[in-house]
Amino acid sequence: MEKRTVLFVDDEINVLSSLKRALIEEDYKCMFAESAKEALELMEKHEISVIVTDMRMPGMDGLSLLRIIKEKYPNTVRVVLSGYTQLQQVLLAINQGDIYKFITKPWKIEDEFKPVIRQAVEYHELIVSKEESQKALEAKNVTIQNVLRAMNEKLSISKKDYDSVKKFITCILEFIMTAISIPGEANTGMEARFDIVRRFCLGFLNTIPTENKEFELNRLLEEISANISKDGGFREVVISNKNAENTTCYGNFGLSFFIVMFILKCVGSHNTMNKLRIGIASKRDYKFMSAEIIAEVSAVNTSGVAISKAVQDNLVIVEKLVNEAMKDLGSIVYISNNCNAVLIKYRTVFPLKNQ
Repeated sequence: MEKRTVLFVDDEINVLSSLKRALIEEDYKCMFAESAKEALELMEKHEISVIVTDMRMPGMDGLSLLRIIKEKYPNTVRVVLSGYTQLQQVLLAINQGDIYKFITKPWKIEDEFKPVIRQAVEYHELIVSKEESQKALEAKNVTIQNVLRAMNEKLSISKKDYDSVKKFITCILEFIMTAISIPGEANTGMEARFDIVRRFCLGFLNTIPTENKEFELNRLLEEISANISKDGGFREVVISNKNAENTTCYGNFGLSFFIVMFILKCVGSHNTMNKLRIGIASKRDYKFMSAEIIAEVSAVNTSGVAISKAVQDNLVIVEKLVNEAMKDLGSIVYISNNCNAVLIKYRTVFPLKNQ
């Protein structure tokens, strides 16, 4: 441990010289000043553990010096050298809490002076140790508060996820019951419908637990385009507004990505639907931003085979399924089609960054 420093202040040079000789072997570093002004200059440059000052000095007296030190360097332990004639000043300093102890002149260096200075240095060690412990405790409290906050956030998200899954399963069951009860269509296309529901359920559950994060809106569009191209479901993919405003928002990136990918894959499964043009538009107010992904899926040439009745029915199923399951999560989809093209509009709401 680095030696603590004790500063001795006295206008009598012979007193300081005597202290230099007497304290040369003490286990602390000694510094000396002949005036209060010099003492303050030294304290600006050095870390002083204990200051020992005479009371009666020309210019600034010891009591005034101690008041300044108490305000500017509260951890510095303050000791007074005094004669009996200065008792009134010493008592005033004690009452004001400005000094730790006082040593009367003349003193006995071994029996009185040295023990008091050692005690003052030890007292400073206690002050520093207490302050460091307090800072460590405060740091631990901050860490604990952060951990508790993170746990509460995760618990809140988990509860929301539980509620979302509960509502999701309820919607899916109601949807399946409705699909089964279509008059005259007990078995027609049922296997394909259940496959759509199965893939949607598995995909949605893969977005749990919810991970809300900041992301660039255009990144959503780019990720969708990249994955569609990699998937091979389309021969041609065109991003229609690459230079659109790039807005930072906060929300469930994974859920929106899954929904749009799910719809596009359902549409792209029809082998004549092999050209995708996709873009994104956004609108913001003071707190939220609404985003709309618009995708047009069509044949490479306009003479492609018309969309079959089964595919059209499946698109209706997809639209109903997504809207029923996502209605409480702020997302909605519109799907329209003609003989050889499908138009998809997916709308959702995100908070703006820092909201």
